[in-house]
Amino acid sequence: ELADKVQSAITAIKANTNAHIVFITPIRRSADNNEINLKLPLISGIIENIALANGCSVICGFNFPIPTSTIDTYISNFTADGLHPNKTGSKVYAQSVINAIY
Repeated sequence: ELADKVQSAITAIKANTNAHIVFITPIRRSADNNEINLKLPLISGIIENIALANGCSVICGFNFPIPTSTIDTYISNFTADGLHPNKTGSKVYAQSVINAIY
């Protein structure tokens, strides 16, 4: 179960460090992965609820701004394989994380 895995991760990290934990929920997939895109808000919600209940911060990756007119254009311009960011996508992803933290 996802909730159990998230809780186990938090417990293990807290057992080994006092560092503040920041979760980034899943990012959008290409349009051909529409089934998973429909599940991402639920998955993100589970992660967010467990993380917040444990005093962790959460960055919602699914809501990262899409810098182009369509998700398909974003995916083709910013990812290598429909999910993992290419060089340009990594910069966009990193800036989104920086903006969310600060």
